[in-house]
Amino acid sequence: MKNEIRSLTDLNEEEAALVARHMEENPSVRFKEIFKGWYDEQGNLCIRYSDDMWYHYNIERQEWW
Repeated sequence: MKNEIRSLTDLNEEEAALVARHMEENPSVRFKEIFKGWYDEQGNLCIRYSDDMWYHYNIERQEWW
């Protein structure tokens, strides 16, 4: 698991698939390039897309919030 995530290419296959599904299911949300990415204390993938928009992804449960 990488500590720092700078682009979608830094994600593994499962992570990239969940992020892609999130983008497909939310066309009204404008995703830009990853501004910053990291893993929280529980191992969830966290991606900040802009200063005011970020999401947490749980790969095991296939959900985001």
